[in-house]
Amino acid sequence: MKKLVYIANKKDLTPGQIRRHPELHDVILVCQAPGVFRAVSPSCTHQNWPLDDAYIMEGRIVCPLHGSEFDLETGECLSPPAIDALETYSIVELNDELYVELNQDITVDSGAETVSFGRRRR
Repeated sequence: MKKLVYIANKKDLTPGQIRRHPELHDVILVCQAPGVFRAVSPSCTHQNWPLDDAYIMEGRIVCPLHGSEFDLETGECLSPPAIDALETYSIVELNDELYVELNQDITVDSGAETVSFGRRRR
């Protein structure tokens, strides 16, 4: 079973911005490629380096530590030294609000807003 967790209003994100969701801790990183919102795991698969300060370029996220590149849509690793893909998550847009679609097995703090039948709840 899937659940939706509120991430942000899309008007609050600028192109190339990376934002870690406070209640999802180390699970999700949200970033905006040109006109497209993506959610991926928050750390490089090479040395578990945080991608908070990564670069967003042409649909790719680039790790600031050693330059590994990942496709933002598929999570596929495009360049070494990393070899494993990032996890990717679907983003759902309802009006101007962005939600990430999660499996039930992902832990979410009680402070995170989830949606059920189109309504947000805490």
